[in-house]
Amino acid sequence: MADENIKPAQPVKPAIKPATSGKSSRPLGVTIICILVLIGAILSLIGGASAFMFAGLMGAIMPGMEMLGMAAGAVSIIIGIIYFLCFWWLWKMMKKGYTFTMILSVISLIISIIGMNIIGVVLAIIILVYLYMKRGLFV
Repeated sequence: MADENIKPAQPVKPAIKPATSGKSSRPLGVTIICILVLIGAILSLIGGASAFMFAGLMGAIMPGMEMLGMAAGAVSIIIGIIYFLCFWWLWKMMKKGYTFTMILSVISLIISIIGMNIIGVVLAIIILVYLYMKRGLFV
């Protein structure tokens, strides 16, 4: 009769849910766009830092060009920061991430058309169309 006092073992609940158990609220396409925007931010920041580093060399080769190099570096760094903010806002599915990415994609489309960059044109159009289709998901 000692067996009557023993309670059956309770199942152990995992402390952390497995990654496959829940659905992400961010569509895969938005995640891919986030990664592309992050890559653009990193490259822009590296380009801006490089322009700052080589501004002195540019001035030594052609007097007066160091200011042009510093201005290009500053613009590139500012664009990199904006791209990083767009990445973060898109990652968090925020409306301002959608808005800023759409604006930057339109600018990128115009620049790609002027520069006859077919890949840039196609990529900008894909981003614009896809984000427009998913616009209702951003809060």
